[in-house]
Amino acid sequence: MGYFQANIVEEKITICLGRGMFSFCSVILDNIIYYHKLYKKLPKKIDSSKSWSDYKDIEHECIDIRDHFFLESNQPFTYIGVSNFNFNHQYLPYKTFDFDSYNPFVKHYFNPSDTVREKIDELENKYDIDYEKTICIYYRGTDKSAETKIASQIEFLEKLTEIIDTYPNFNIVCLTDVSHFGHEVTELYGNKVTIISEISQSMGKWGKDDKKGRNYIHGLYMLACVFMLQKCHTIICGSGNVSLWLALLRGHGNNIHQNLHLKWV
Repeated sequence: MGYFQANIVEEKITICLGRGMFSFCSVILDNIIYYHKLYKKLPKKIDSSKSWSDYKDIEHECIDIRDHFFLESNQPFTYIGVSNFNFNHQYLPYKTFDFDSYNPFVKHYFNPSDTVREKIDELENKYDIDYEKTICIYYRGTDKSAETKIASQIEFLEKLTEIIDTYPNFNIVCLTDVSHFGHEVTELYGNKVTIISEISQSMGKWGKDDKKGRNYIHGLYMLACVFMLQKCHTIICGSGNVSLWLALLRGHGNNIHQNLHLKWV
């Protein structure tokens, strides 16, 4: 797409756009792939110091904190094909993605940092999630309705019931910024349900003009949670950057039930 400023001599790109955590990730991936497509190589440096503003503490104000969240692989990058990822792929059916061309870039640039790995270990020890027997349901409400049509909570609950009928012994992890939805899932399925408290309260404060729910610690936990939940047997989600990254980190579209333009795809 080309949302970056390129310095060809230094083989450097400076990322100029992005908003939330996974919006930044989508913009960065978009631009790395665009650079690779143009120059048949990866940039030597990615400067995202102007990004992550919602997630920076005071001491981070003038620095690039991308490596606080992600670890770049030190292995040679051998992919020589052409990939056509775009930021707006968040609004396409994830099952149709060319994962074979996306995965080399995702695996090279988007590995959890040591700090995020610590959060993953903390959450896995606390919640003891059996991924092979767990359904992840992610429902985003609040301001996302300004960008795309969002199916009702009832439609998501009906899809969850349909899948539980198929896998009655499975448990559920609910990720949502709508507290009422989390309560409804818990009312229906009781002790089958896990709601990760470290992120659920801050997610409920998301909104275009209210950033109280977004901060450095929230970013670490939210990222850890997505790295974890992409491993679940089944994912129920809408369409947006968090859902997109559940798919991209998963590396395939199997067992993803995505609501796109009010239809399940």
